[in-house]
Amino acid sequence: MKASSALVDAVASGTITPTEAGELSKLVDGFTKAVELHEIQQRLDKLEAAQGAK
Repeated sequence: MKASSALVDAVASGTITPTEAGELSKLVDGFTKAVELHEIQQRLDKLEAAQGAK
């Protein structure tokens, strides 16, 4: 959320162009998906370990 807000602010202030913000937004989206996938994998690993312990 902070990254997206910073991009909007940067475009509004003229620091970066909308095109640059769009490319940076893709980078933020990719990073966010990677973090979410990592968190899901950790949760799955814990569930599988708990099932194996029974």
